[in-house]
Amino acid sequence: MQENRIKQRVVGGVVLLALAIIFIPMVLDFRKDYDQVINGTNIPPKPKDFRIETFELNQTAQVKVPRLAAEGSVEEKLQQHELVKQKQAADAAVAKVEAKPAKEVAAVKQSAPVKAQHEGWTVQVGSFSSEKNAQGLRDRIAQRGFPAFVDSVNVKGRLSHRVRIGPEADKQQANRLKQKLQKEMGLKGLVIWHQQ
Repeated sequence: MQENRIKQRVVGGVVLLALAIIFIPMVLDFRKDYDQVINGTNIPPKPKDFRIETFELNQTAQVKVPRLAAEGSVEEKLQQHELVKQKQAADAAVAKVEAKPAKEVAAVKQSAPVKAQHEGWTVQVGSFSSEKNAQGLRDRIAQRGFPAFVDSVNVKGRLSHRVRIGPEADKQQANRLKQKLQKEMGLKGLVIWHQQ
């Protein structure tokens, strides 16, 4: 038993001595690093033949924008698009009137789509790839008395149907409309500029 204790003490002493040999020089060298003061820099001097050249650019950039379509054809397409929208809205209103009893005709007339003005601030509450879904949300919102409409646009080659409320004359009115929508129907929306 005593031999084991002696061996343990010898091994412990050797370990302590090894640690002292390793760490004492580190501590002493570490303190010497703080005493050193750096007076100079190692930035090389500026070359003697250093020159900066500037060039005047008097050329005006000329960008040629290709004409995609004549003005007349754009107006024709807009008119056709408006006619298609009006026909779809009329078909939807007629289908709803035929499906409901005569007592509810007044309610259906109130939920008919509201024709959007040309420009103003609107609240966008949804964007759908399905026109049926967009019209369903529009009708649900219109039944609550909000001026809702569906705006169909082509985004990256796909037709998107955006449900919007408004338009309002200024952004503050549109923000109030957005808050009212969220409070009454739980719909979150984005206030955006609408121009048709």
